[in-house]
Amino acid sequence: MEKKQLPLDELTKIAADDYAAYAFAARLEQEGLMEAPKNLKESILLQSQSPVVSAEHTLYKTSKKLTLFYYSLKVSFAVLSALFFLFAGGFVLDLTKASAPSSQRTEITWAQQLSEQSKNAGEKIRTFSENLITLEVFDYDK
Repeated sequence: MEKKQLPLDELTKIAADDYAAYAFAARLEQEGLMEAPKNLKESILLQSQSPVVSAEHTLYKTSKKLTLFYYSLKVSFAVLSALFFLFAGGFVLDLTKASAPSSQRTEITWAQQLSEQSKNAGEKIRTFSENLITLEVFDYDK
């Protein structure tokens, strides 16, 4: 089979017209495709084992691992900050309790304060979620 070059205008016609593309594909199947060089497989194997290709592959794998590590750090920071804000609400001092005179306050242990603040935080979250659930568009459905 002889190697022939197609002119640019014929290639643009093939690219633009579906019928011409199908005719070109049929002609290629009838005439047969070009044979690959005999040493193609060996040259591909040699190039794939070269230090440049292995370095690029190692760099690609390392880049993917660093991207995963960076994403994991972002997600863990988001989770930690969400947990901090969730539990920090229970530890915030109530200004009305802090301004009360010390003679009126009774001595409360740290565990009791923690329990009370976590109950308050749980109640606030519960009321917020109930308000959010009932906030639907029922007012506008009338």
